[in-house]
Amino acid sequence: MATTRPMSNTLDQWIDPALHALVDEQRGMNRKLIDAGANNPPPGAVPPEKIRRARREGRGAFPAVVLDPNASDATIEADPSVRVRHHPNPEASAFLVHVHGGGWVFGSPDEVDTIVGRLAMDAACEAISVDYRLAPEHPFPAGRNDVMVAIEWALDEAARLGLDRVIVAGESSGAHLALSAVLELGPAALRERGLVGLSLAFGFFDVGLSPSARNWAMSSWLFRRHGSNGSLISSSQMFPSRSVATPSTHRSMQPTISSLPSRPRSWSSAMPTLSWTTR
Repeated sequence: MATTRPMSNTLDQWIDPALHALVDEQRGMNRKLIDAGANNPPPGAVPPEKIRRARREGRGAFPAVVLDPNASDATIEADPSVRVRHHPNPEASAFLVHVHGGGWVFGSPDEVDTIVGRLAMDAACEAISVDYRLAPEHPFPAGRNDVMVAIEWALDEAARLGLDRVIVAGESSGAHLALSAVLELGPAALRERGLVGLSLAFGFFDVGLSPSARNWAMSSWLFRRHGSNGSLISSSQMFPSRSVATPSTHRSMQPTISSLPSRPRSWSSAMPTLSWTTR
């Protein structure tokens, strides 16, 4: 006779016990980042370029930039041109397009250069990481358009190299831009040219903040600033980033920007997609 598992107030019963150590490790890393930024000024108090410079120099919660010696800058000719960090791999069996996170305002391929380099080697990929334009100087869709240019270039370059598989990956706001770019270019057409899947890590897709997303944001552990459970992101941090990326609330609800709630069928039927969040 079938038995029913009782409901619990936590998610622990649904998580593989082998992953609990990973969860604890991530919470510890989160706590270190929180402690490192405990004295930071509130969001919006410091000009973005000043924060970007501090991040590049390793002042604050992020390590200083260390470039992968095997990678190099490349420029994709477009209007405007798009800079990418190129990670060659003579043993590649696929091509990876990486889109960095940073709340649409911060981050660069240089800051994750060694990480993308290791990923390219471990996954047997040729890889590029896109230096897309950042808000507020360049609000949406500027960054998304740069990612579109990079994806199309990667498809052509993969074909030239004899690689028949292209993957687009991104984290956080980079996951949003990656998905938005794929939907704008047309998943069916991209699949015909060799795009085989997406890898989207802790993406923020409901940029328009539908009522359910707004209610969740204000009540979820994820947005309890400096909570005892080691969470990282607060509503006070996320909402300004979203606002400078898409200054108009009405505009942020448009399907081209808020890709998840407005076009769920386009996403779910587009192609294989690995998407995960943090707890």
